[in-house]
Amino acid sequence: MSVFAQIAFFKMKVGTGQGVVEFFQSDNGLAVTHAAKGCIQFDVLTDASNPDMIRIFEKWDSQSDFDAYLKFRQDSGDMDFLVQNLAEPPEFIPLTLIG
Repeated sequence: MSVFAQIAFFKMKVGTGQGVVEFFQSDNGLAVTHAAKGCIQFDVLTDASNPDMIRIFEKWDSQSDFDAYLKFRQDSGDMDFLVQNLAEPPEFIPLTLIG
C-alpha cells in the first residue's frame, strides 16, 4: 500500500493564526477532515513561539484521496479563508514513510 503523507507550513498574517485554529476546531473543521475518504491522520499544530505559524501533518490512503479532499475544500470555499490570511505562499513537503 502506498500512503500519501506530507507536512504543510502556513505562515499566516500577523494575528490571524487563531482564526485558523478556530476553523479547525469548528464543526466544519477537523471532524469533516477526519471523516473524509482516505484520511488516516490529519494533525494541525501551532508554533509555540508564534501562533501565526501553522503546521499540518497529514497521511492519506492515496494521493488521489488527498486531491479529492483538497478539491472539496476548494469547491466549498473553505480554502478562501486560509488563502486570504496567508502572509506568504505555503510550503508543502511530501514525505516517504519508512516505518
